[in-house]
Formats: sequence, C-alpha cells, structure tokens
Amino acid sequence: MVLISLLTPIVFRSKLLSDMGLECLATKFATCFPSLLHQSSTRNGWRRRHGASDDILIIPVSVQSIILPDKNLSVLSFLQFSLPSASITTAPPLCKYFSTNSPPEDGLYLNYLHTQPLPWLVVLRKLLEGVQHAILGGSRSIIYAHADIEQPFPFWILMFWRQAYTLLDIQSNWRQAEAFLTKHQPNPVASTFHFALSGLCWSGSMKGFCDWSPIHDLANFASQKWLTDTNLNMMLDVMYADEDVALKHSFETAYFIPLLLLAHDEHAEKAYLTSWDAKALVSLVILTRTIGP
Repeated sequence: MVLISLLTPIVFRSKLLSDMGLECLATKFATCFPSLLHQSSTRNGWRRRHGASDDILIIPVSVQSIILPDKNLSVLSFLQFSLPSASITTAPPLCKYFSTNSPPEDGLYLNYLHTQPLPWLVVLRKLLEGVQHAILGGSRSIIYAHADIEQPFPFWILMFWRQAYTLLDIQSNWRQAEAFLTKHQPNPVASTFHFALSGLCWSGSMKGFCDWSPIHDLANFASQKWLTDTNLNMMLDVMYADEDVALKHSFETAYFIPLLLLAHDEHAEKAYLTSWDAKALVSLVILTRTIGP
C-alpha cells in the first residue's frame, strides 16, 4: 500500500502533470538502483568469484544485527544508521592487511567498527581476490592496515567493508532524494512521497509489478533520473490497476520498441510467424491481459 500511495500521485495527478509537463515529472520523481545486501545469494556470489572457502566471509547472524542495519527499518530510520566512511590516507601494501594472529573470541571490537575508516574500494577488491592465497600462506585474520590498527579481525570483516560501501551508496541516493523532496515542498506530490519515507522499508524488493526492482530504486523517482524502462513499466502497472483505464486503453511495456527493432534487424536470419499464423498467439495475449495474473 505504501508503494501505491507513493506512485499514484505521480501517475494520476493529471492537473499537476499537465501544468508541469513531462520534464517536470522528471524533476519531480524517479528511478532505480541495485542489489540487496542481506541476501545469501550475494554473499555466495562473492565467495564463488573470490575463491574463499569454509564460509569464512559470511558475517555471523548474531553479528549482523549489531553491525548492519535492520532490514525492517524505514527509509528515514535507515538514514540515521551510522556507517564508516572511506579512508583518506595512502593505501599500504596488501600484505600489511593479513595477520598470522587469531582474532579475539569476544565481540568487544564490534562496538567501534562503525567508527573506523574503510579501505579504498580498489584495495578491498584486491583483498577479496587474494584472501584464499593469504589463508594458504598462514594468515588467520585481517587488520586495519590503512588505519594503523593492529587489532586482528575475522576474515568476514572484508564482507562488512564491502557491504558498508553498498549501504553508503544507498544512503547517499536516499539523502539526495530527501533533499529534492524538501526543496519542492509544499508541493502535494512531494509531501506524499516524503511522508511515505517514514513507513517505507529500505530493504527488500517491490512486489506486484511486472519488473523486479529493489525498493531503494524508488529513490530516483525524487530526482531528474526517473526516465528508465523499469520506472515506466511500474507506472503503467499502476495505471492498469484502474479498471476504467484498463478497459479503455492498451499499453505495451517499455521493452516493446527495443524488441520490435531487434526483430526487424534479425528478420532476415530468423523465421517469424505470418500475421495469419500469429492470430492465435495474439488472441492468447489478449485473453491473458483480460483475465490478469
């Protein structure tokens, strides 16, 4: 319901849209980002690409609740969650990050992870690529070499650093969106959007639309970057939810034209149905749209 209340004013305020035009709709709300951090598929993907074994890069569940934001936080609460910033010092050699000392068994070090700087992203990528080789060479932990901290940490600290960068990107986009909405107050659409941020969960994916998209993609609706295929399809889905619109009008998704151009470019190489042969398929498509999902 939060998503519908957020998108409906954008799509259906005909007076606002006619007054402002499509350009100002772009200036009013818009588009998308990527990928959710707590999904095991993401962690597994990193392990496969970087070769780490024995699940050493998986952050323990008991630790996630301390160092990572709760997935059920609202967007506004998520923006208050403290995250470390990137280091501004010169990056030391990679070998300096690996230690033969074992990390402590107590979790006291967890309390200051949010205050310690992150290594450069390019350095982090190289550490993830080289962690398995370092383990085979006798390394047992990671240290904050870029901050001259000798405290050894478990290898999963690499994944915390990686996720912190992703979270910082998401926070940055939502902060820009919030600033955009504040700037356009007291516009009723901007007010509705901003109010929704107090109830909209920052994590997860949007449900009920033809395109899959993470919730944080909604941030670009409050920007000038709104015009994407996914966002257009989302607005079409909202319009089709109105029975009067669905009965009177028929819309193709934003992917129709690219597919049409692709079919035209490849028509000489592939055999396509004639208009007569395709009638049954067209009837099936119309029936599917009428019945609905």
